[in-house]
Order: sequence, then structure tokens, then C-alpha cells
Amino acid sequence: MNAKFEWFGFSVARKHIYFYLVLIATSLCVNNLKDSLLGAAVFENAATEQLDQWRDQMSEGEDSLALSR
Repeated sequence: MNAKFEWFGFSVARKHIYFYLVLIATSLCVNNLKDSLLGAAVFENAATEQLDQWRDQMSEGEDSLALSR
């Protein structure tokens, strides 16, 4: 009886591992498909524009702190 319970526990754990492996593989495939359909350059340009905006805001904040001293 104890051996059957241990085997059941191992099979449940194995099913969870397989589920998460399939989930990770699916998400990687979907991300690659999204990049190929929309183009990675679109996301890179948006990220670069956002970083430029943050850099401008930081420099404005530094300038206002320097003027307040």
C-alpha cells in the first residue's frame, strides 16, 4: 500500500514537471512568433524612446536640484 502511494506521488510530481516544461516551451514559442510577426525592431524602438524620455527627465531633475542649491 505504501509503495502504491509513493508511486502515485511521483507520478503527480512528474505531471507537474511536464506541465511546467510545456508551459515554458509554449511561452518561448509564442514570444518568438510575436517577434517574427511584429518585428523586433518595433519593440527596440519603443524601448529606446522610453529610455530617452527617462534620461531627459533625470537630467531635468538633476538640473533643478543644482539650481535649488
